[in-house]
Amino acid sequence: MNVSTAGNEYDSARQELVDALKKKKQFDKQLNSIESEIYANETSYLEETNVPGGGNVVRGFDGFLKQSNNNLMSSTGSGRQSNAGTKRFEVTDNQRIFSNSSDSVIYKD
Repeated sequence: MNVSTAGNEYDSARQELVDALKKKKQFDKQLNSIESEIYANETSYLEETNVPGGGNVVRGFDGFLKQSNNNLMSSTGSGRQSNAGTKRFEVTDNQRIFSNSSDSVIYKD
């Protein structure tokens, strides 16, 4: 193998590496954006479903089912609970089953 061929192979491999690193940086940026969106949606979901008689995938739906049954038997209203006047629910990291499913998640708290 002559010096010219070895130099061309090196330059080609170097350019391939540079291109691969650019793609990785783009993918990392996209992943970070998606994880941030999941984190925000998960926070909203967990806060909004933490109302008396509510339920969610973390805590279960026992309270929701009991509340719905009581509303059907004794209420003429819509049966919908309002979370007006209730204090904000603090979401903990161990409740974040969607965010925690990623190995690269960085918490925003």
